[in-house]
Amino acid sequence: MSEHIGEGSCVSITTTKPEPSEDYFATIATSQSDTLNRRQLRSRWPITSDFTTEAIISIEPDGIAEVFDVQIADTENFIANGLVSHNTRWHTDDLVGRLQSPEFIQEMKDAGIEDEEKWEHINLQAIAGVDDPLGRKPGEALYPEAFPVNRLKAIKATLGSYLWAALYDGNPVPAGGNYFDPEKFNLIERSDVPRGMRWVRYWDLGAVESDTADFTASPRAAMDADGNFYLADMIEGKWIWPKTRKVILNTSVLEQIEVGVEAVAGFKTAFANLKEVVPPSIMVREYGADKDKLTRALPWIALVENGKAFLVRGDWVTSFKNQCREFPAGANDDQIDGVSGCYAMLTTKAATATMQRLVGV
Repeated sequence: MSEHIGEGSCVSITTTKPEPSEDYFATIATSQSDTLNRRQLRSRWPITSDFTTEAIISIEPDGIAEVFDVQIADTENFIANGLVSHNTRWHTDDLVGRLQSPEFIQEMKDAGIEDEEKWEHINLQAIAGVDDPLGRKPGEALYPEAFPVNRLKAIKATLGSYLWAALYDGNPVPAGGNYFDPEKFNLIERSDVPRGMRWVRYWDLGAVESDTADFTASPRAAMDADGNFYLADMIEGKWIWPKTRKVILNTSVLEQIEVGVEAVAGFKTAFANLKEVVPPSIMVREYGADKDKLTRALPWIALVENGKAFLVRGDWVTSFKNQCREFPAGANDDQIDGVSGCYAMLTTKAATATMQRLVGV
């Protein structure tokens, strides 16, 4: 279908054939421009991820009608008038990647419809790179009036390179590891750790009934007033539940800090059992996993990239860095999950609102 936007100009929306996916059918929609005369849009929209305000001149009754408000978070917004179709690239094998892939192009050639399936890829990066479609110089902002370069750089520092590449650069990172460089951690001595921080320990549980499955891993972590993230004293092992419970109990009594425990599926019973033996003076919280491993890790990965993550020197550091290099495609990621759990404990509203005991290293 198409919508005319002036004499000799239109934009069309094309869809692929529905393809089955288990019990459902999915139809992917995208926009292919066949505009003959490019011109100023009928209304200038300042930015799709912000809002503008206008003073109301008058309000007059005009009956009752059903209306809908369509809203998409962050940068994944669109102007739903048939004119603009926005695509955030989360994966190299998404729709844009497929349409540009040599395999797809060859398939169209073999089918004799090559000319009908030529697509022009226009990638307007938030910060211009080389050969910018708009002729911007490298380093210039796409919309400096709303998002100047300094603001964009601050956003990049907060998000980290993985999210920035997808949301603001249009160049998603391939899956399979290398999401960050573990050598960007700051390695410090125990004597250099700031005093007076609130420390927590999170336990990412392995197998409850077998000692041949995943590892149980538990880092200790703290965050200072400047948002610097500190990790220390990683504990890891393959134990059946009675042994795991004993390790958690002994460590909790020794450290006397807040404890977080993975409590999903079968681990909920283990958490309840643990609370029965841990002294009431030690706060023990259960934490679920409502997001995938990578999404849970991205906030603290951004801290690593910006030099705000510190490892307290110990025998555990080498093993932890090796997991970081292979994440998320490595054979083991229990230590990564443990760090994500600590980060959640230190940053969730429920945890930060509770008065906690301040302890040194």
